[in-house]
Amino acid sequence: MEFSKLRLREVASIVYLKLKISKGLSITTSLFCFNKISCHFREGGNLKEFENLNMKYPEGTYFYIYIITNKKNGVLYIGMTGDVKNRMYQHKNKSSKGFSSRYNLNILVYYEKFHFPNPAIRREKQIKKWNRQWKINLMI
Repeated sequence: MEFSKLRLREVASIVYLKLKISKGLSITTSLFCFNKISCHFREGGNLKEFENLNMKYPEGTYFYIYIITNKKNGVLYIGMTGDVKNRMYQHKNKSSKGFSSRYNLNILVYYEKFHFPNPAIRREKQIKKWNRQWKINLMI
């Protein structure tokens, strides 16, 4: 995201951080925190994202992206969740009226595990942009 395009109302807080670069050298930079999980820092006029390591999740908390289908060579659905077992239960029982229930998607064919939600969300969006063959290659 370009720094000049940043809208101030989107910034939840600005934090000043002293970063150690190397032996005794440090710089002070400002972090633009949009929420408690993700912050951005300014580098060369652009905002770069990093995970806020001060945000603590309970031990064993993970975030997942997953791909489900209904049959061989069938429709693919990519989603993100914090609980794969519960989410698959919801898909199998058609708990929500939507794409997965309309196409009877209930077979888990692929998943990835993440420690923070933002990388999982980015990965989900990345895979959703791929063509079908790339997704199939990822699964095999």
